[in-house]
Parts: sequence; C-alpha cells; structure tokens
Amino acid sequence: MTRDAALPPSLPPPPPVTVVRGPSTADDVLDLDEARRTRIFGGFVLGLVVMVAAGLPLVGGDPLASWIHAAGLVAAALTALWFRAAARDPAAYRPRHNVVLGHACVVAITTGFYFWGPFSAALLIIPFGAFIFSSSRNLGGALSVTIHLVVAYTAISVALLAEVLPDRTLISTAHMPPSTQLVLLLAIDAIFVATFVVARQFRASSRAAIEQLDRALRALGQREAQLAEARRDLRDAVVGGGRGRFSNHVVGGFRLGALRGRGGMGEVYEATRDDGSEPDRRYAVKLLHPHLLSDPSAYERFAREARSAAALDSPHVVRVVEVSPDAAAMPFLAMELLEGNDLATILRERSTLPIAEVITLLRQIGAGLEAAHAAGIVHRDLKPQNVFAARSGPSDDDVMWKILDFGVSKLAGGEGSLSIGHAVGTPSYMSPEQARGDAIDHRSDLYSLGVITYRALTGRPAVASAEVMTMLHDVCHRMPPQPSAVAELSSAIDDVLLVALAKSPAERFASARELADALAAAAHGKVSLDLQLRAGAIAKSWDWARARDRE
Repeated sequence: MTRDAALPPSLPPPPPVTVVRGPSTADDVLDLDEARRTRIFGGFVLGLVVMVAAGLPLVGGDPLASWIHAAGLVAAALTALWFRAAARDPAAYRPRHNVVLGHACVVAITTGFYFWGPFSAALLIIPFGAFIFSSSRNLGGALSVTIHLVVAYTAISVALLAEVLPDRTLISTAHMPPSTQLVLLLAIDAIFVATFVVARQFRASSRAAIEQLDRALRALGQREAQLAEARRDLRDAVVGGGRGRFSNHVVGGFRLGALRGRGGMGEVYEATRDDGSEPDRRYAVKLLHPHLLSDPSAYERFAREARSAAALDSPHVVRVVEVSPDAAAMPFLAMELLEGNDLATILRERSTLPIAEVITLLRQIGAGLEAAHAAGIVHRDLKPQNVFAARSGPSDDDVMWKILDFGVSKLAGGEGSLSIGHAVGTPSYMSPEQARGDAIDHRSDLYSLGVITYRALTGRPAVASAEVMTMLHDVCHRMPPQPSAVAELSSAIDDVLLVALAKSPAERFASARELADALAAAAHGKVSLDLQLRAGAIAKSWDWARARDRE
C-alpha cells in the first residue's frame, strides 16, 4: 500500500540503545555455557586444592610423595586462578583456556595417584572433571586432555605394579594380586575413555537440540513478521477476475473486461481493442478512481505514472501501449497484460526465494532501474507488489521480472508538491532519506531493492511494525535483525545486506548490478576486502538489531 505520511519537521531522535551481542549460533550458545561451567569448575578446583592441602599434614604418608602432590596442587591452583581471571567475562573465554586448565588438573591428579594410590577414593573426582573438559568445543584439546589422563594414570599404575617406582602410596596395592590390579587398571582406563565419548555425544545432542529450537524460533519470527506484513497488504487486496464498475465499457478504444486489481489510485481492467483488431491480444488498462478526478495531486500522480512509464523502453519495465490525452474525461493508461504473479504473492506462498533466484531478480529489476535512472526517473515506491514475475514461456519457470507502477516516481533533481513535508511511498520499503522527506536520487531505489532482497532471503520484512510512524522511525534509526540470525544465511550475506541497507546513501552500492555481483560472490562465501571494510565501517554506527527486538 502506498501512503503519504505527513511528518513533523524532523523525526524524533532514537532513544539511547545499548547494543547487546547475544550468541548467534548453537556453538556460540554452547561456548557461553562452557565458559560459565568451566569457570564454576575452576572455583571448585581452588576449593578442593585448599581443602586437600590443609589435610595433607593430617593424613601422614610418605613425605616425598606428599611434597610432590603439594607441588601438583599448587600448579593446578595457579592455573585455576589464571583461568578465572582470563575468563572473567564470558565473551573473553576461548576453548584453549579449557585445555590449559584440563592439563593442569591432570598434572595435579597424577601426583595424587602417587600419593593416595592408583585405586584410592581420589579417583572419584576424575570422571566429573573429565566430563567438563571432554565436552569442550575444541575436540583436539579435549582429546589431548583425555590422552594425557589415560597415559599418566596407566604409567603410574604400571610403574607401581612393576615396582619400577617405590610404593610410597598412602593406600598401598601391594596386597592385591597383579591380575586384580591389571583388571582394575583396564576398567578405570575404560571409564576415562567412556567419559570422553559420553561427553562428546552430550555436546552433539545439545547442539542438535539448540539448532532445532533456533530453527523453530526463526520460523516463528518469520511467521509473525509475515502476518504483520499480510495485515498491511490486506487493506489493499482485491480478488481479480470479477466484474468491476467499468466492465464492458469502452475507454479510449479499449473494451474493458474483468477487474484485475484495485489500489488507492485506481483500478486495472483486462481489455481488448474495441475495433476488433488484434482479437487475440489483451491489455491491462488502468483507470483513475472517479472520485479522484477533482483532486489535482491525484491526477498529477496518475499522469506522472503515464509519462514515466511511457518514456522507458526496457524489457524489465511494464510496456505502455497508449496514454490518454490530457483533456480525457476518463484518464487511462493502457499497458501490456502480464501473466504471472507479483513478488508479494510469490513470497506469501513460498516465504523465501533461493539465492540464485534473488540474484536473477536483482539483475533484471536492476536493468529496469538503470533504464529509469538513465532517463532521470526515480521510482520511489519499489516494493514486492510492484515487482512482477511475468511468464515469458510455456513453463512456470520461464519468467521475466518487470517493474510496475511509476505513480509516485519523480524526475531526479525535482521535487514537486507531492514531496514537500510528506514521505511519499510505502513506509516499510522507503529509504531513510525518503522517510524524512529529504531530497532523493537513484540510491533511494537501490535501498528499496536492498529491502526487497532482505525480505526474499530471510522470509521476514526488514520493518515489521504495523504503525506508520513506528515504521518511519525504524527506517531512519534502526537496522533490521541480522540476516544470519533469522535465516540460514552466511556472514558474507550479512556484509552485503549491511551495505545495501546503509542509512547513508553514500555508503550504499552504486548500482543494482554492483549489489547483484556482491550477492553472487557472497553466495559462494566470497567477500571482497573493499566490501568487508565498507560493512565494517557501517557496523560501527549501525549494528544489526537483535532477532526478536521488534517481535
């Protein structure tokens, strides 16, 4: 729907926003959990070290073994203190922190084997800690900690069993037959390995559950945003194919048939030549609503569309066949009749388009825009309803994208009464400068094309509010949710759309062709250094909104 929203001299400034970067992937969520869990375990290690160190003088045992164990405990305590300082902020946590702490704990527990004995109660703490370290994102690091543990435990136990080391343990195993000790050794090693396997499976199942929940939340967010979009579209919806008030009338040599559509400015009828020529050829004839004939601005807008569309010769702009003369009692615009669907209808049925199809759309609509911009015409109302997939062959897949409705277009560098103090166009697809009522140029259409691209790739509109003023405020002062946070898209696509939706015209792509080329490269994971720098500069001032800020 096209709205003329009267604006105050300037939109109110946005309220202060504190950017909170939440986890965006399942691995990010698990990393955050891992950071908090390992930090808690680090505190537990500190407490355990203090308790054991305080108890060593009381339990007796071999002095040398006691001192070796104490040194191992000190090493673990210092590492735990370092870890808690390094990972004080979960955002500063790195999986390597977990690995370093894990190896320090293995050193401490190895000295414990030699002091307490390889089959003492000290073993009870090992599976607990091993599970923490084995569920790390760093598979190689987790595996190295487990190997260190198994090798160290086996080496101490075998050395004691073979009497290579003197038995200084507090709980001696000398009374056990060698076969019993060997069986216990293998069983305990098996427990260590099983702990590693279970921890990895636990992480994998947790990751799968988080991804499933994320997909469900994304789908819910898309449905909610699409519902808001559909409610707005419903205000102008009309079911084509029925009889209109001018059906069977003759206007400008065209006999009008079934009503094909209705909008705020007029009605579109299917038509044929009344003189019988070209009996198999059909046209689309647009009429201005009779009650708007006395409205100079409405008449000017209708005439503007006729002049703009008739001046363009591009296969990607709907072709104008005839325009009513200036003195016509019933102004009309006769165009080629297109068979197919507009993009709004397609997106209601399919939610999103494959990226290859979006690139094709960009290239073809971009060619139509280039023709308009070369003629000095800015469309000003580019949106899915005005982007049409016309069937160009026998198959439904044979389509040619065309631009419709130049009713609010303007000549570049001109203003006219339709623009002063008003935002002309559709709020949710306007550029920020258009929403403010500022002077615009072809880059405003490129912004709208970027919003269309965002909608087609993510499955949700960039601006989902139902209130006009809220939409205008968001267009000027907020970025939409990050594409990769609401759909299965790469960070390369994020960079492309960040530039396409830049608030400043100077920061956007210079042409639709440049946007299409960047998106084609991003589809293969390639982002030029220039684009990365441009996106990074924009991100310093305009960060993506969180996925559910407006839902």
